[in-house]
Amino acid sequence: MFFCYILRCLNDKYKNDTYIGFTDNPLYRIKQHNGLINGGAKYTILRRPWKLVLVISNFLNKIL
Repeated sequence: MFFCYILRCLNDKYKNDTYIGFTDNPLYRIKQHNGLINGGAKYTILRRPWKLVLVISNFLNKIL
C-alpha cells in the first residue's frame, strides 16, 4: 500500500512552506526529511524541521 502525505515546515523562516510526497512508509520518510536518517528531498533539507500534517492511504500502486 502507498500513501500520499503533506508536510508543514516548522522553521520560522519558512513557516508557510509545505511539501507533498508519496511513499510506502510515511513514518520512515518523515525521518528522512528531518535528517534523522539518510535520504529526503533536496527541497526539505534547508527548511527543517517538518511536521507530518496529512496522510492519505490505500493507493495500491504508484500509478495515479
